[in-house]
Parts: sequence; structure tokens; C-alpha cells
Amino acid sequence: RNRHDGFTKNKTACGKLTRDIVVNSSFEDIESEDELVPWNPLDTFAGTFDGNGHTISGLFQNVFNVADAPDAGFIRVLVANPENPTTIKNLGIVDSWFFADRYNQGPRVGIFAVDVIDSDSDDDRVSYAKISNCFNQSHAYFPDDDDHWFYSYMVRYVDDGVVLTIENTYNAQQDKLYGTCAGTVEIKNSYVEDSPESKDSDGTKHVTTAQLKNGAVAFALHEANSIWGQNVGTDTYPNFSGSVKNSAAGRYSVTFHTFTGDTASYFDSYISGFTYDLPDTVVKENAVFFGWFQNKEFDGEKDTVIADSVSGNLEYWANLKEIYTITFHLNGGVFSGDWGTNYDK
Repeated sequence: RNRHDGFTKNKTACGKLTRDIVVNSSFEDIESEDELVPWNPLDTFAGTFDGNGHTISGLFQNVFNVADAPDAGFIRVLVANPENPTTIKNLGIVDSWFFADRYNQGPRVGIFAVDVIDSDSDDDRVSYAKISNCFNQSHAYFPDDDDHWFYSYMVRYVDDGVVLTIENTYNAQQDKLYGTCAGTVEIKNSYVEDSPESKDSDGTKHVTTAQLKNGAVAFALHEANSIWGQNVGTDTYPNFSGSVKNSAAGRYSVTFHTFTGDTASYFDSYISGFTYDLPDTVVKENAVFFGWFQNKEFDGEKDTVIADSVSGNLEYWANLKEIYTITFHLNGGVFSGDWGTNYDK
């Protein structure tokens, strides 16, 4: 619990796992909550917790209908620091359950941390925290009389004056990476299981269950850090095996042909298994952009996306039509404005 009876709590103590931790081996066939070992969250943490490529599973905390119940999660308060970021890394939290009341300002749930707060809100320095190379396969469960709700945020709240970086992670729940934020959250190469595939303005990538299972996400994570892997067909989700096997995902080149002297920047590669929007325009003086084609003759239909089913190196040509100025010399005549314009595709 980051403390021991008779000793002062050391908030900045660092921890490193040497093996997987199983608090409760299974929730199946449990007839009574009394059969489970309850989880008491780490209260306040400001150091580095390195999962070292291991998982913690079977966490169980039920604060539903409990008077003055505490918030629920692996760590209750993560204290950000202005010099060295408080960090959780290389950790998976799996097969864990947190029950809470979503009404009446009840206890909140953050799977990895409930609150990320500023270490010293009185000064003007920014404090930093980081969650990297982590994944969640656990549930925050909010039962009520009418329905059941899941809000499985990895972090529930980010305080003012805090910059939290969430990098190389995934949340295998139909939710978000974090809840509310008064500070700043920087998202890098991080994914949430959802449908359809999309991308939030903060950089969170929503991916389908198929993309998590077929190795596309594992490939993207592994490119950023070799700790990641997945044996597609055997492993349901990406893990810390260190290699991606039996996956069709790969990185391929993309070449965009526009015009001589174009200084614009276009992406030059893609990972098969994801959908990519093609640039929506090409800007050239005195020209109109009519779309991207996979041949210089502009035959067939124009392309707007690279579909998730596509693989192999790609080339696109921009169909640009020159604009010309027309000057009418009327010599006293009357101009009729009912003429039209015929554009090619």
C-alpha cells in the first residue's frame, strides 16, 4: 500500500514488478462477495511504478451503496511533479472489477488512477505525469435499477496545472482514456475499443474489436516500443510478448504525385488494417483539385481514403485542372449571365 505500519508513507517510492500479480484468480462461480479478496487502492503515489511487462489481475473493489465510500481504482491519487514526471509504465490491469454509484456525487473510478493532481498548486510551475505502455482489460461497473453503466476510464480526473501524457496504450472498453480534465492531456499512439473507427480531436484513436484482435493495433504499438506483441488467433488482445505473429498488418509506403514545386507535406506511409483519410486538397495557384487517382491518366473513381482492407505500397496522382481568365469585350453590347461551365471529373 506504499506504506507500512510504524513507518512514514513515502509517496515518491518507486516500484517494479518481477512477476504477474493475481489478487483473485477468477470471478466465475463466485456465490458471495465474501469469497473475494478486496482491493485497497494505493492511496497517494508520486514515484515511478514499472510493471516491467507484467499484469495485475483480479482486483475487486465494491463501493456501491457504501456510506462515505472512497474512490476506486489501482491508485487513488497520482501526484504529478514539476521536475520528473510521476509515471506508470509497462503495466496491464486485466480481469478486474470496480463497482460504484454513479449518482449523488458518489465515488469515482479510474482503473489506473482516479485523480492526477498538482504536487504544489500554489506555484506557477507545471507538473507532469505519464502513463505509457499500459493497457486496460478491466471494468468500472455502475449498476442501477434501470440499466448498467460502464465508465472504464484509465484516469478519471486531471487537475489544473497538470500535463498528463498517455502514450502507447489501449483501453479494451467502449469508453475513453480519461474522464474530465482541468489541465492538459497529451495523447500519443493510444487506442480505445469502439465502433466505428474514428479519431478524437485530442488524438485518441477509436478502433474496432477486429483491429485489436487482428494485430493492427499490436503492430502500431510494437513499432513504438518492442515490449508489445500478439500472437493473432491465440491472443485476444495485444500484450507484452514482444513480437507480433500471424498478423497481416504491416507498414507500407505512400507516394503522392502533385506538381513541380509543391512544398506541402503529405504522409509517406501507412499501417495496413487501419483507415486513413487522404489529403482533402492540393493547393496550386490558378488550379482546382479534383481528387486523388491511382493512375496518372485519372481513370476510374477517385479515392478519398485508404481502406483498412488495403495493403501494399501505394501511389496517388492529384487531378489538377488549370484555371484560366476569360475577358469579355462587349463594345456596347449586353452581357448574358445564363451561360454555364463544364468541368471534367
